Amino acid sequence: EITDENKDYPVPEDDNGDPTGFNVIFKLGEGTKLGNTTGVKDNPVTVKTILVKKNETLDVKTDYPKAEADTDKGYKEPATWSPANKAITKETTYTATASKQTAAEQITEAGGLKAVDIAIWKGDEITWSKGVALSDAAKAKDTDGKLQALLDAATVTDESGRNNQTVGKQTGNLKVTFADDTQQTPSVITVNDQNLYVRENKEEITDENKDYPVPEDDNGD
Repeated sequence: EITDENKDYPVPEDDNGDPTGFNVIFKLGEGTKLGNTTGVKDNPVTVKTILVKKNETLDVKTDYPKAEADTDKGYKEPATWSPANKAITKETTYTATASKQTAAEQITEAGGLKAVDIAIWKGDEITWSKGVALSDAAKAKDTDGKLQALLDAATVTDESGRNNQTVGKQTGNLKVTFADDTQQTPSVITVNDQNLYVRENKEEITDENKDYPVPEDDNGD
């Protein structure tokens, strides 16, 4: 390893006066950390430099620093090094990076979502976003409100063909698509077994519907 003590030592040369070894530099980029050192996206931080003989190939398990994803900042394992490992023929820099967790991954890791019953009057608009909420576990962890903000920005759609005209209980699944969803990196959670109750004005109360919830206004009344 290159240190302050040996950084100015000469490198062995061949008969032509060309160096027979090169520095290999390891840096921490976006979303990574090593001990107390945190990576930087635009200006990766050097954490280790080693001198490697020409045409030698590094051992990823033993020669590379044990960089990790900075999960506290929303990044996910593993931290990966680039460029690809290959024989060293010149000074080479390897940079560790990690990818951001999607909104769906963050919420799932915290405990996920839960289904919430919706009750409406026949013919009223259905607001499907009212049918999902952070699970109790996720809500307990959401001390800064970031998970709730991710959910608030999501689009919630019914996957079961339910409607506002069929009186009674309709059970189905809701698809929660988060704002960071892309084809390459999906960010979606499906919430199963969500109940929609469609009530009718002056409907007769029976043993079947006596425990159905009554539609509420925006104030919960």
